[in-house]
Amino acid sequence: MNSKFRILYPLVIVIVLLTFGCDLGIVDSMPPSVIITYPHNDDDISGTIDITVDAQDNVGVAHVFFKLEFTGGYSVKTFTDPESPYVYPEFNTTQYENGTRVTITATACDASGNAEVASIEVVIQN
Repeated sequence: MNSKFRILYPLVIVIVLLTFGCDLGIVDSMPPSVIITYPHNDDDISGTIDITVDAQDNVGVAHVFFKLEFTGGYSVKTFTDPESPYVYPEFNTTQYENGTRVTITATACDASGNAEVASIEVVIQN
């Protein structure tokens, strides 16, 4: 076998694999980071607000899942945002009684199924 061919053949294989994709067995086991940036824990909230989240990942965030749980027997609200900036838009607090406690949970997920959860509690005071 020609010595130039022996050197170039592996290089060509690597270039083809990188160009057209391959599974190199690399596993993403690092979960995203997630922080609820507004509102803040123990805040009193009123009116219509956007709930905002900062989520980061070493490969990329696939989506952020929002879950709002209420005291007083109200139904749970959920929302999934697949794109940054991650926002639960226009949460209308006027539909709830003053003093209602709301647990806001944000779960950031990446494409490998890794997830991280952030949670806060706020009180509705209109």
